[in-house]
Amino acid sequence: MAPLYVRAMDKLYWFCIGVAVLAICTTTILVFAGAMARDLFGFGAMYSEQLSIMFAIQMTFYGAAACYRAHAHLSLTLFARLAPPMGQTILRYFVQGVFVAVSCSMIWWGIDLVKATMFQHYAEFPWEGLKVGYIYAVVPITGVILLLFVIEQILFKSARDFHGDEDGAETELDIIRKAQEGNI
Repeated sequence: MAPLYVRAMDKLYWFCIGVAVLAICTTTILVFAGAMARDLFGFGAMYSEQLSIMFAIQMTFYGAAACYRAHAHLSLTLFARLAPPMGQTILRYFVQGVFVAVSCSMIWWGIDLVKATMFQHYAEFPWEGLKVGYIYAVVPITGVILLLFVIEQILFKSARDFHGDEDGAETELDIIRKAQEGNI
């Protein structure tokens, strides 16, 4: 089961990366086109700012979920590594519990947000199909994705955060110990 779940999370991770990259590229193109239209033709692109904001929302949430799985988030593991092994274990499960709480609140409150905004329309767009609720649907969707990534960390990779990288690279704790011993 573990290899199947991890492979599925790999695919979900690359999906999140793809959405985030597509969103940031589209935002960049829209901002550039809006600025060029304003400078060269004397009028701004009507939809570029609102569309850029919508793509930035997508990029933020999908990118945050991918960053969690890649351990690219703000990680204060130096302090955890200074704790004794039992303290590291307690901290590891505490942090994972916090992430479970965050992802569950994203799901719960995100669904409420989508319900509350589903029948609101963007005034800047002439078409009626783009509802605000569709844009905010990213909150509960990425909450589910984040919860799946947390489950993966708890069940299959939980020790990696606090005990260094898998390739045996020197950790911050190793550097501090060498400095204290005068070996640097």
